[in-house]
Amino acid sequence: MNDVTITALKLQQLSRRCDYTALAPRLQKACAGNGITAPAEVAAFVATCCVESQGLTVFAESLNYTVEALLAKFGRHRISEADARRLGRIDGVDARGAKVVVRKADQQAIANLVYGGAWGAENLGNTEPGDGWRFRGLGPGQVTGRANMAALEKAIGLPLLAHPELLADPAHGFEASARLWKAKRMGQLVYGPPEALRRAWNGGLNGLAEYKGWLVQTRNILGA
Repeated sequence: MNDVTITALKLQQLSRRCDYTALAPRLQKACAGNGITAPAEVAAFVATCCVESQGLTVFAESLNYTVEALLAKFGRHRISEADARRLGRIDGVDARGAKVVVRKADQQAIANLVYGGAWGAENLGNTEPGDGWRFRGLGPGQVTGRANMAALEKAIGLPLLAHPELLADPAHGFEASARLWKAKRMGQLVYGPPEALRRAWNGGLNGLAEYKGWLVQTRNILGA
């Protein structure tokens, strides 16, 4: 089967809310430059980026979670119920029955907790105070952690340890996500169960249902 070309029209069909005209050539360049050209692999890579970036619209991780969502997403081995109640967003209802935010989530503290400590050091290379927030998910593929940033800094020549926010610019973010994809040898997993691919990319099964949904769309639109 022929290699896939990502066009603005295809991205528009995939996610009408994204800046498809600007993003398409950057995504195409990152894929082609890193050997992500087989239809099935392109579909899986784009679907992964769509999961992590809310349809290619958000390029910096939000940790604006409610108390309940924190516990469901990260588990009590990463955040205690007491810390979730202390840091998580609390929603309420006003006199008219409309949803209101009673207390905002402390996103910086949440990131430093769930991406820091012994777990963060072992799994993400986050060894310095504040690394959890500094190296939270950035870019279309939500590259996370000091270790990944250090490896990508060497690979693409950007000062990511000093300025990880550079990955929030899709011009850099797609390239970084594609490099990490190849480094993790994700292409070997695209023909297997989606669960294996999500675990390899995300470290767990967060976003599995969303990935399956996006994958159906990317395969249809990209002809995979």
